[in-house]
Amino acid sequence: MKTKKRSQLLIVLLILLITLAIGYAVFSDQVVIGGTATMAGNIEIVFKSGTVHGNGYGDAIVSTDGKTLNVDVELTYPGDGTMVTAIIENKGTVPVSLSQFTLSGVSPELIVTFPLANGGSNSDVILSGGTCEVIFAVEWDPADDSDNNSPSKTGSFTATFDYIQDLTGFVPNTSYTVYN
Repeated sequence: MKTKKRSQLLIVLLILLITLAIGYAVFSDQVVIGGTATMAGNIEIVFKSGTVHGNGYGDAIVSTDGKTLNVDVELTYPGDGTMVTAIIENKGTVPVSLSQFTLSGVSPELIVTFPLANGGSNSDVILSGGTCEVIFAVEWDPADDSDNNSPSKTGSFTATFDYIQDLTGFVPNTSYTVYN
């Protein structure tokens, strides 16, 4: 009799254990999502080309590394001027915005007004593979009387630029449900 009760108790405990296991499995659904996000990008912004407008007004030469634009202009009288157009290209994978232009070595008789990017805004984002047009106005200072007998003035300057990463970036689709 003792063995029979022991067997029955063992069967009841086994059934109870199986019921608990099934109950736990039913009420403890868990979804595990794993992944790895790798972020890799590069920034490479260069002058693609430069043009001095007007026949015989000079040249705009991009350096071999694309980081500077060397401009030489020849103007014919005080008050004469021309426009210089530079095309800046984003060869990298990260969108950027131009933040500053720097001119160096500007001849003292020149007045250079800059930048007039994309019609006046220098805050446009240059996407990967995109370009931005920047226009410089160059004028022989009308008040310059240093050499009234000279039929022309040759002047030069070098343009460089700074940029920042565009942080407007990714906007998630808000139709997704987020679970905590």
